[in-house]
Amino acid sequence: MNRTLSGLGALAIIIGLSASCSSGSNNSGPVSCTAPKQACSGTCADTSGDPDNCGSCGHACTGGQVCSSGSCALSCAGGSTQCGQSCVETQNDPANCGGCGTKCSAGQVCVSGKCGEACGSGSTLCTPSGGAAYCAATQTDNGNCGGCGMKCSTGGSCLSGTCVCPGGDAACGGACVNQQTDPNHCGGCGNTCPTGNACSSGRCLATLAAQQRFPYSLTVDATSVYWTDYDSVVKMPLSGGSVTTLASARQGPLGITVDATNVYWADYYTGLVLVVPLGGGTITTLASGQSYPNDLAVESAAVPVRRPVRRPEHGPEQLRHVQQPVRGQRRLLPGTVQVTGHPRLSQPRV
Repeated sequence: MNRTLSGLGALAIIIGLSASCSSGSNNSGPVSCTAPKQACSGTCADTSGDPDNCGSCGHACTGGQVCSSGSCALSCAGGSTQCGQSCVETQNDPANCGGCGTKCSAGQVCVSGKCGEACGSGSTLCTPSGGAAYCAATQTDNGNCGGCGMKCSTGGSCLSGTCVCPGGDAACGGACVNQQTDPNHCGGCGNTCPTGNACSSGRCLATLAAQQRFPYSLTVDATSVYWTDYDSVVKMPLSGGSVTTLASARQGPLGITVDATNVYWADYYTGLVLVVPLGGGTITTLASGQSYPNDLAVESAAVPVRRPVRRPEHGPEQLRHVQQPVRGQRRLLPGTVQVTGHPRLSQPRV
């Protein structure tokens, strides 16, 4: 019996919200077939391994491909042997017993690659519709897992008579899929992400904004997402919608952050730290003369940092701790904003 195997220019800002298979027509004929075979043009075909009906009736593999687990592939997988364009188990296939084309006599079965009269210990005689009887190890046979005709999903395996999917995958639609990344089964079987959206950690990702020129720094509050884009500071609702420009014609805006009322950022090339209301309006300079500022944070109070300072007058190499601000940090508003300068970044200058 044939055995089968598995064979932003445009940069988007994304936020979590939460393969296609082609099939041919089922040209069912007048014959009656039993699973796993089905009627195709008057014959019973196993669409999981038939190269002329691979995956569905009339879907033929071309270009030397084989039919593996209902899909055309370049080679067989999982220990099967390629015989013509089919993947077969030469250990139990009476039509290819021990090798391609070696057929067992009528009434014989193929056990461990040899034709015989009965199944050995641990094997069960299974007779597929339209095919010859063969011995199946129902504890490990993917096509007869736990019983004759009990087929595991594509990519799955039979362990102790039970089909399991590898690595935490789940069986969906006859195949083992990763529900964390599969856009057709994102977070659950049949949960399909919108066209063009990816699946990450079991959630569909949606594009909030596209065709941004150079989005760099980004932050959010309860209702909106804010980012710097080349020479602008912009915002848009978390639920999507129009992009609103809060500031334009800036010189390398970076380090964006927000509080309950304002948006803060640093102009990298001019050394300015600026603020604008959340809804837009007048831009105010908080600090100037900064050395390439790009990291910005809003906090409730300035935090003094204890730093060791050398005091030679108190003895060779003696260290004393004194209160002094960290170099590169300045208190710009009373207890609200700190800014840190960094070496020049490789960013296109406006």
